[in-house]
Amino acid sequence: MRRILLVVVACLALVPGFKAFAQDLDPAFGRARDAVYDQNKSPQEIDALLDASRRTIAELSNPQQRSYWLARLESLAGYLDMHVTMDMKAAEAHFQESLRLSRGALKLGEFSEGYRLMSSDISYLCAIKGTGYAMVYGRNIESHAEEAMRLDPENGKALIVLATTQIYLPPLLGGDPQKGIEMMQQALRSPELDKEDFFDIYSRIGIAFSKLRNIKKAREYLSRSLKLFPSNILVNEELKKLS
Repeated sequence: MRRILLVVVACLALVPGFKAFAQDLDPAFGRARDAVYDQNKSPQEIDALLDASRRTIAELSNPQQRSYWLARLESLAGYLDMHVTMDMKAAEAHFQESLRLSRGALKLGEFSEGYRLMSSDISYLCAIKGTGYAMVYGRNIESHAEEAMRLDPENGKALIVLATTQIYLPPLLGGDPQKGIEMMQQALRSPELDKEDFFDIYSRIGIAFSKLRNIKKAREYLSRSLKLFPSNILVNEELKKLS
Protein backbone atom coordinates (compact mmCIF):
# COMPACT_ATOMS: atom_id res chain seq x y z
CA MET A 1 0.00 0.00 0.00
CA ARG A 2 2.77 2.46 0.91
CA ARG A 3 4.57 1.79 -2.39
CA ILE A 4 1.35 2.49 -4.32
CA LEU A 5 0.97 5.79 -2.44
CA LEU A 6 4.53 6.80 -3.29
CA VAL A 7 4.02 6.05 -6.99
CA VAL A 8 0.82 8.11 -7.05
CA VAL A 9 2.46 11.08 -5.28
CA ALA A 10 5.49 10.97 -7.58
CA CYS A 11 3.31 10.87 -10.69
CA LEU A 12 1.08 13.72 -9.52
CA ALA A 13 4.17 15.86 -8.97
CA LEU A 14 4.74 15.80 -12.73
CA VAL A 15 1.34 17.32 -13.50
CA PRO A 16 1.68 21.09 -14.20
CA GLY A 17 0.13 23.18 -11.43
CA PHE A 18 -0.39 20.28 -9.03
CA LYS A 19 0.06 21.46 -5.44
CA ALA A 20 1.27 18.23 -3.83
CA PHE A 21 4.13 19.94 -2.04
CA ALA A 22 1.96 21.76 0.52
CA GLN A 23 0.30 18.67 2.01
CA ASP A 24 1.68 15.90 4.22
CA LEU A 25 3.51 13.26 2.19
CA ASP A 26 2.17 10.27 4.11
CA PRO A 27 1.34 9.16 7.69
CA ALA A 28 5.05 8.64 8.51
CA PHE A 29 5.80 12.30 7.82
CA GLY A 30 2.72 13.41 9.76
CA ARG A 31 3.76 11.39 12.81
CA ALA A 32 7.27 12.85 12.73
CA ARG A 33 5.98 16.42 12.31
CA ASP A 34 3.45 16.01 15.12
CA ALA A 35 6.10 14.63 17.48
CA VAL A 36 8.46 17.52 16.74
CA TYR A 37 5.76 20.10 17.47
CA ASP A 38 3.97 18.36 20.35
CA GLN A 39 7.21 17.44 22.16
CA ASN A 40 5.61 14.77 24.36
CA LYS A 41 8.21 12.16 23.37
CA SER A 42 11.91 11.97 24.07
CA PRO A 43 14.32 13.42 21.46
CA GLN A 44 15.47 9.85 20.74
CA GLU A 45 11.90 8.74 20.01
CA ILE A 46 11.32 11.75 17.78
CA ASP A 47 14.58 11.07 15.90
CA ALA A 48 13.33 7.53 15.24
CA LEU A 49 10.13 8.92 13.71
CA LEU A 50 12.16 11.32 11.55
CA ASP A 51 14.29 8.40 10.36
CA ALA A 52 11.17 6.38 9.50
CA SER A 53 9.94 9.24 7.33
CA ARG A 54 13.38 9.53 5.68
CA ARG A 55 13.12 5.89 4.62
CA THR A 56 9.75 6.60 3.01
CA ILE A 57 11.09 9.66 1.21
CA ALA A 58 14.12 7.74 -0.07
CA GLU A 59 11.71 5.61 -2.12
CA LEU A 60 10.32 8.57 -4.05
CA SER A 61 11.30 8.29 -7.70
CA ASN A 62 10.89 12.00 -8.48
CA PRO A 63 14.20 13.69 -7.49
CA GLN A 64 12.65 17.12 -7.01
CA GLN A 65 10.04 15.86 -4.59
CA ARG A 66 12.62 13.70 -2.82
CA SER A 67 14.86 16.72 -2.23
CA TYR A 68 11.97 18.88 -1.08
CA TRP A 69 10.65 16.38 1.47
CA LEU A 70 14.13 15.65 2.79
CA ALA A 71 14.52 19.41 3.22
CA ARG A 72 11.24 19.52 5.16
CA LEU A 73 12.56 16.79 7.48
CA GLU A 74 15.86 18.62 8.01
CA SER A 75 13.92 21.76 8.90
CA LEU A 76 11.85 19.78 11.42
CA ALA A 77 15.04 18.35 12.92
CA GLY A 78 16.36 21.90 13.22
CA TYR A 79 13.19 23.00 15.01
CA LEU A 80 13.60 20.07 17.42
CA ASP A 81 17.19 21.00 18.28
CA MET A 82 16.37 24.68 18.53
CA HIS A 83 13.38 24.35 20.85
CA VAL A 84 13.78 21.02 22.68
CA THR A 85 17.39 19.83 22.92
CA MET A 86 18.61 23.46 22.79
CA ASP A 87 21.58 22.37 20.66
CA MET A 88 21.94 25.45 18.46
CA LYS A 89 24.97 24.11 16.58
CA ALA A 90 23.01 21.02 15.53
CA ALA A 91 19.97 23.14 14.70
CA GLU A 92 22.06 25.39 12.46
CA ALA A 93 23.47 22.35 10.62
CA HIS A 94 19.96 21.01 9.97
CA PHE A 95 18.64 24.32 8.65
CA GLN A 96 21.71 24.72 6.41
CA GLU A 97 21.14 21.22 5.03
CA SER A 98 17.49 22.04 4.43
CA LEU A 99 18.58 25.11 2.46
CA ARG A 100 20.99 23.03 0.39
CA LEU A 101 18.29 20.47 -0.44
CA SER A 102 15.74 23.18 -1.29
CA ARG A 103 18.20 24.82 -3.68
CA GLY A 104 18.78 21.43 -5.28
CA ALA A 105 15.05 20.93 -5.73
CA LEU A 106 14.68 24.39 -7.29
CA LYS A 107 17.44 23.66 -9.78
CA LEU A 108 15.15 20.95 -11.17
CA GLY A 109 12.41 23.52 -11.74
CA GLU A 110 10.85 26.44 -9.90
CA PHE A 111 8.01 25.74 -7.49
CA SER A 112 6.44 27.89 -4.82
CA GLU A 113 7.10 25.68 -1.81
CA GLY A 114 10.83 25.50 -2.58
CA TYR A 115 11.19 29.25 -2.13
CA ARG A 116 8.88 29.25 0.90
CA LEU A 117 10.94 26.63 2.70
CA MET A 118 14.13 28.57 2.02
CA SER A 119 12.62 31.74 3.49
CA SER A 120 11.54 29.84 6.61
CA ASP A 121 14.95 28.24 7.12
CA ILE A 122 16.74 31.57 6.73
CA SER A 123 14.46 33.10 9.35
CA TYR A 124 15.45 30.37 11.82
CA LEU A 125 19.13 30.82 10.95
CA CYS A 126 18.82 34.56 11.61
CA ALA A 127 17.47 33.76 15.07
CA ILE A 128 20.33 31.34 15.75
CA LYS A 129 23.27 33.20 14.20
CA GLY A 130 22.32 36.71 15.23
CA THR A 131 22.63 40.21 13.85
CA GLY A 132 25.62 39.73 11.54
CA TYR A 133 23.98 36.89 9.64
CA ALA A 134 20.63 38.69 9.59
CA MET A 135 22.18 41.82 8.08
CA VAL A 136 23.60 39.80 5.18
CA TYR A 137 20.84 37.25 4.57
CA GLY A 138 17.75 38.58 6.37
CA ARG A 139 16.43 40.34 3.27
CA ASN A 140 16.14 36.92 1.60
CA ILE A 141 13.36 35.93 4.00
CA GLU A 142 10.97 38.40 2.43
CA SER A 143 12.24 38.05 -1.14
CA HIS A 144 11.98 34.24 -1.16
CA ALA A 145 8.52 34.32 0.47
CA GLU A 146 7.34 36.89 -2.08
CA GLU A 147 8.68 34.72 -4.91
CA ALA A 148 6.73 31.80 -3.45
CA MET A 149 3.60 33.96 -3.47
CA ARG A 150 4.25 35.05 -7.04
CA LEU A 151 4.39 31.43 -8.17
CA ASP A 152 1.36 30.50 -6.07
CA PRO A 153 -0.72 33.37 -4.66
CA GLU A 154 -2.59 30.85 -2.48
CA ASN A 155 0.55 29.56 -0.72
CA GLY A 156 -0.55 30.02 2.87
CA LYS A 157 2.80 28.85 4.24
CA ALA A 158 4.57 31.72 2.47
CA LEU A 159 2.07 34.22 3.82
CA ILE A 160 2.70 32.84 7.32
CA VAL A 161 6.43 33.57 6.90
CA LEU A 162 5.72 37.16 5.83
CA ALA A 163 3.27 37.66 8.69
CA THR A 164 5.74 36.21 11.20
CA THR A 165 8.32 38.79 10.11
CA GLN A 166 5.82 41.56 10.89
CA ILE A 167 5.11 40.08 14.32
CA TYR A 168 8.69 39.53 15.46
CA LEU A 169 10.54 42.48 13.94
CA PRO A 170 10.78 45.52 16.24
CA PRO A 171 8.89 48.61 15.01
CA LEU A 172 12.16 50.44 14.23
CA LEU A 173 12.93 47.73 11.66
CA GLY A 174 9.47 47.77 10.12
CA GLY A 175 7.65 45.31 12.34
CA ASP A 176 3.91 45.75 12.91
CA PRO A 177 2.15 43.10 15.09
CA GLN A 178 -1.32 44.32 14.06
CA LYS A 179 -0.45 43.94 10.38
CA GLY A 180 0.99 40.51 11.18
CA ILE A 181 -2.32 39.47 12.76
CA GLU A 182 -4.24 40.61 9.68
CA MET A 183 -1.89 38.68 7.39
CA MET A 184 -2.21 35.55 9.56
CA GLN A 185 -6.00 35.80 9.39
CA GLN A 186 -5.69 36.06 5.62
CA ALA A 187 -3.48 32.95 5.64
CA LEU A 188 -6.27 31.07 7.45
CA ARG A 189 -8.32 31.33 4.25
CA SER A 190 -5.65 29.55 2.19
CA PRO A 191 -6.92 26.29 0.67
CA GLU A 192 -3.94 24.08 1.53
CA LEU A 193 -2.96 24.29 5.18
CA ASP A 194 -1.70 21.44 7.33
CA LYS A 195 -1.72 20.98 11.10
CA GLU A 196 1.64 22.73 11.45
CA ASP A 197 0.29 25.77 9.61
CA PHE A 198 -2.75 26.15 11.86
CA PHE A 199 -0.49 25.85 14.90
CA ASP A 200 1.88 28.52 13.56
CA ILE A 201 -1.00 30.86 12.74
CA TYR A 202 -2.75 30.57 16.12
CA SER A 203 0.42 30.68 18.22
CA ARG A 204 1.89 33.66 16.38
CA ILE A 205 -1.37 35.58 16.48
CA GLY A 206 -1.30 34.93 20.23
CA ILE A 207 2.26 36.27 20.47
CA ALA A 208 1.27 39.33 18.40
CA PHE A 209 -1.65 40.09 20.74
CA SER A 210 0.74 39.70 23.67
CA LYS A 211 3.01 42.33 22.11
CA LEU A 212 -0.04 44.58 21.72
CA ARG A 213 -0.87 43.95 25.41
CA ASN A 214 -4.23 42.38 24.57
CA ILE A 215 -3.84 39.60 27.14
CA LYS A 216 -7.32 38.13 26.68
CA LYS A 217 -6.87 37.64 22.94
CA ALA A 218 -3.29 36.42 23.45
CA ARG A 219 -4.48 33.69 25.81
CA GLU A 220 -7.31 32.79 23.45
CA TYR A 221 -5.08 32.17 20.45
CA LEU A 222 -2.23 30.54 22.35
CA SER A 223 -4.75 28.16 23.93
CA ARG A 224 -6.19 27.44 20.50
CA SER A 225 -2.74 26.43 19.24
CA LEU A 226 -2.29 24.11 22.23
CA LYS A 227 -5.40 22.18 21.20
CA LEU A 228 -3.29 21.03 18.24
CA PHE A 229 -0.02 20.38 20.09
CA PRO A 230 -0.71 20.48 23.86
CA SER A 231 2.90 19.85 24.96
CA ASN A 232 4.58 22.48 22.82
CA ILE A 233 7.22 24.05 25.06
CA LEU A 234 7.37 27.49 23.44
CA VAL A 235 3.63 28.15 23.60
CA ASN A 236 3.30 26.85 27.15
CA GLU A 237 6.08 29.22 28.18
CA GLU A 238 4.34 32.12 26.44
CA LEU A 239 1.13 31.33 28.35
CA LYS A 240 3.00 31.28 31.64
CA LYS A 241 4.31 34.79 30.94
CA LEU A 242 0.69 36.01 30.70
CA SER A 243 -0.41 34.61 34.06
